[in-house]
Formats: sequence, structure tokens, C-alpha cells
Amino acid sequence: MALASLVEPVALLDRSCQPRGGLSAVAGVIRKAGTDVEIDRARHLLFSIPEMLMQDEPVGLAWFPYRASIAWIYAADSKCTAPCDGVVNTFKCALDILDALDGMAGDGTLVDETVARMDDVGRLALLRPEVERTVAELASASQ
Repeated sequence: MALASLVEPVALLDRSCQPRGGLSAVAGVIRKAGTDVEIDRARHLLFSIPEMLMQDEPVGLAWFPYRASIAWIYAADSKCTAPCDGVVNTFKCALDILDALDGMAGDGTLVDETVARMDDVGRLALLRPEVERTVAELASASQ
């Protein structure tokens, strides 16, 4: 959950490639869900975005919310159906997103800081303001 939450702010870069109600709303359901059924319903909302049916990933800023949605699908998996695979794949998605942020607008430290803080969820969460700042800079630069 912490890794998917870390990259959740990238959904602000493009309003497309998000489920109905927005990524944050669905992520909130997954965080609070107490049953596998609740998690599965939220996961289906993530799978419902049209870009999931396409062969290629979106390009440009739309790629970010798309990949964040995928990270949340894996985070949902980690909470119920496939804990180990879900964690590994959420980690991969988060690092891809953070690496792209580092390459486009960051100072090149988001990936390194994330890896360094993986053993402490609280310290990992402290990176979210840095992700939000980088997202805001990227959004400003793209206008």
C-alpha cells in the first residue's frame, strides 16, 4: 500500500487513464477494504479504464496515471489474492514511475531514496511530498 500511495500523486498529471471517480477514490477503497470482495470490486474499477484494453501503453503525461492505476491493481493483489506477486509488481511499477519522474523533472533521487527507505514504511511515506513537488513541477512545465 505504501508504494502505491507514494506514486498516487502522478494521477494529477492527466485526468485520463483513471477509473470513474478518479484514482484516489479507488485507492481509498482498497486501503480501507476489509474483505476480498471489496478489494476485487475496486480492482475491477481500475481494470475498467479504456486504456487497459489497448495493446500499447498511453504516451506522454497520460502514461503516469495509467501506470499508477496498474500499481494499485498490484497493491490490491498484495492485500488479498497474491501477496508476494502483488508486492513485487507494485515495487516494479512504483520504480518505473519514479524513474520517469526523476528523468523528466526530478533531481534524480526519488528511486534511490525509495530503495533506501524500503525497510521503513513511515520513512517511505515521507517521500510523498517530494513526489508531489516533482509532479507539480512537471505539470507546470507541460502547460
